Amino acid sequence: MINLSLVPVPAAPALCSHCRLPLGRTPERREVAGEMCAFCCYGCSLAYQFLHGAREEPEAGGHLIRLGVGAFLAMNIMLFSLLLYVDAFAAEEARLAQSVPWLLWALATLLFALVGGPFVAGAVRAARARRLSADSLVVLGAAAAYGYSAWQVVTGGGQIYFDTVTMVLLLFTLGRYLEAQGRARAVRSLAPMLAAERAEVRVMQGGHESLRAASLVRAGETVRVLPGERIAVDGVVLEGHSECDESLRSGQAEPQRKGPGDAVIAGSRNGGGLLLLRVSVDGDGSYWSGLSRLVREALEHKTLLGETVDRAAALFIPCVLLLAVATVIYWGGREGVAAALPAGLAVLVVACPCALGLAAPLATAQGLARAAERGIVLRG
Repeated sequence: MINLSLVPVPAAPALCSHCRLPLGRTPERREVAGEMCAFCCYGCSLAYQFLHGAREEPEAGGHLIRLGVGAFLAMNIMLFSLLLYVDAFAAEEARLAQSVPWLLWALATLLFALVGGPFVAGAVRAARARRLSADSLVVLGAAAAYGYSAWQVVTGGGQIYFDTVTMVLLLFTLGRYLEAQGRARAVRSLAPMLAAERAEVRVMQGGHESLRAASLVRAGETVRVLPGERIAVDGVVLEGHSECDESLRSGQAEPQRKGPGDAVIAGSRNGGGLLLLRVSVDGDGSYWSGLSRLVREALEHKTLLGETVDRAAALFIPCVLLLAVATVIYWGGREGVAAALPAGLAVLVVACPCALGLAAPLATAQGLARAAERGIVLRG
């Protein structure tokens, strides 16, 4: 007779945090919203971060999704454009060759709608504010190339530049993704400073304990802090002895001894003792809450480098438009409209600040992330 208690029972397979399918031998592991999660593939990790991550994670995930879809469409646009450039169709395939420009137009329209949407929205916001930005220049160049190419398709012309539209939008989307990824990385590094937004405290009333959001606690109330918990309010110790890690404020690694009558600051980490505190200031006015607001504002505020790029674009766009018009007039007088329009289009497309579109976000992302890893918050 078999003793079932001695029969080994196989452990239940670990499941993907997103699709709930069994994990393979080398799962993708990511920290999302402070929790370590395992995924069966990179696609599931991206989708999970997009749905459940911090505010900055979905922003980076959204840019990455647009970048991936845009890259897929761009590969098809490049391939079919190459067939037209090298005249790869035989004489008997003339009807097929005539359909390729229409296919390119459809693919480019889809790419412009999906990838170019954020830039169009940014340009519209800038126009409503009666100013010009880097988005305005991107949309101007991409829309000019798209419009001219569409006109060529309708009239049966051969000068189609949908591949140019593709590259301009993809390069700037890559820049946006790098910047968003840097901000998300900075938020992960600054998580202790941002935790005040969702901190809770144990409020003592009439001998009973209740959990309440730290921002709703008022001065004069009594709260209890368990060993190992982070203190979420500024206050004075009424009972208990412990050591508190105040490195979030002072940078000192050595814990400070606390006893009755000693002041404690929000954001400190309680040691091994139980503390009873009297709140000295309202929860939303504590040091930790103020620091959290400052960090959030610094992360969401547009950097000085980004503002400089927009100011440069505001000065640059009128000059580009004047130069494009002058180019069209010059070549129109010499070679006619057929030669003038491509020349003017070339000016608009070449003027797109692709170098700034990549360099500025990349520098911002790296700077924010490196500073955050050292506990430094950059603003402006």
